[in-house]
Amino acid sequence: MEKTIRQLAGELRSRKALEQNLPLLMNRAASAYGQLSLYNLATELAMFLESEAEERLVPDEEVKKMKEELLLSIEESLFGNGEQGSYDPNKDKKEIERITALREQVTKRVESLTAYTDLFILYEYMINRMEPKFEKPQENIREFDNDEAAREILQWIFSDEEPGLINERIKEMLSCLPVRMTKGKFMELVESAFALYKGADRSSIDLFDYMLRSASGLYQPESMGEQFPQLEKVKNVLEEMAVSVPDKQTYERWKQQLLEGSSAVRGLTECYEGIQAIANAFLTVLLTKSYFTLEAEQDAARATGLVQKLCIEQTADTETLFAGIEHAMERLSEDILLLEPLLSLATEKMNKEISELMLSAVHQRLLAVQRLNSGSVYAELLPEKEKELPEGYLEQVRNRFAEEIKETFSSSSRLKNRAVMAAVLKELPVYFNSHTEVMEYVRGSLEQCHDEGEKRVSMELLRSCYV
Repeated sequence: MEKTIRQLAGELRSRKALEQNLPLLMNRAASAYGQLSLYNLATELAMFLESEAEERLVPDEEVKKMKEELLLSIEESLFGNGEQGSYDPNKDKKEIERITALREQVTKRVESLTAYTDLFILYEYMINRMEPKFEKPQENIREFDNDEAAREILQWIFSDEEPGLINERIKEMLSCLPVRMTKGKFMELVESAFALYKGADRSSIDLFDYMLRSASGLYQPESMGEQFPQLEKVKNVLEEMAVSVPDKQTYERWKQQLLEGSSAVRGLTECYEGIQAIANAFLTVLLTKSYFTLEAEQDAARATGLVQKLCIEQTADTETLFAGIEHAMERLSEDILLLEPLLSLATEKMNKEISELMLSAVHQRLLAVQRLNSGSVYAELLPEKEKELPEGYLEQVRNRFAEEIKETFSSSSRLKNRAVMAAVLKELPVYFNSHTEVMEYVRGSLEQCHDEGEKRVSMELLRSCYV
């Protein structure tokens, strides 16, 4: 009689019969992940095909090519010789390399889409501040009550005692209220934030730098214009906002371009996320199927049949599909929840035995599978090695950002600079040391802004967070 997962757990924790239990753990984990991923592959394929058929997804030519490449690879790998579940190590190795390369292509394109998103957020900030002048001029006549608005904002920020939530609300406030801060003060805050990373590892410094460069619109992959020429055209039109003072007609043109560009970015991001989810599920199957137990191979036949049907018909009824496989997916998910701590135990304390029993290959595959099935569809297959931290690296990164942001300020309009400041302030660690400092900032922001329309828009945007 086969051991239950709980029996296996007890013996592994006691380090009992490792020569039998470690191989069993690896096979059971590979089987559970692989079977669940076959079902995931069916569901992700079905959702993509259904959304495409209903035009909720509108793929570009690159997405269409990737979809066809995936479908072809799935068919060749799982049903190429008409026998489900067959295993050819050389063929599978090539397919793993092929799908890994496709995932990297998707990730690069999504990085470019993220860069466009960050730029469009800056231009949305500007359009929102122009709106009162061109669409609600009568609102600018009414006097804005600074004290009432300040009380409302402060009450919202401090209505909860949880520090993390308070900090998030402060960041939202900084991104919405009028920015009336000198460039010198802004650069002081940026330098103070970088100083907090003294002694940090390189990856932490790089991540913080990336966050600031993204928010400020400085991070722009070299190939983004080639990858998405239509979005590049929108970006070029919107860049006029950084240097021009618009009339009503120009404002309307910018606003329409921003709406179309933002909608396109959201749609394409959703398409690529769908492709990546399919690729992740399929890659998990490729990495695990050669280690399936006999029972798992038999159980996997149903899920494999669903995938084959979807590949052939390229249409799907997700409601019917989910109803038929929900129970099986729940059972496999429960097994994985029990197996994951055992894999962590083996990774942390049994590496020597894993090597001696020649289980390193399957162990590495399972670690990759865990990353593929983590919270992000864009997770790296292999953990990135920590890079060496050169002397003075933090200062180099800080100085580079400071130089580039100053160049942006010198070549842009006041409104564009305020948009950049607001976006960067939202990414900085909260720098207020007391309730009083927060209150003074809120009151100062409102009192120093003499554009009644901008204050009203700022309050409308902030209220969307809590009303």
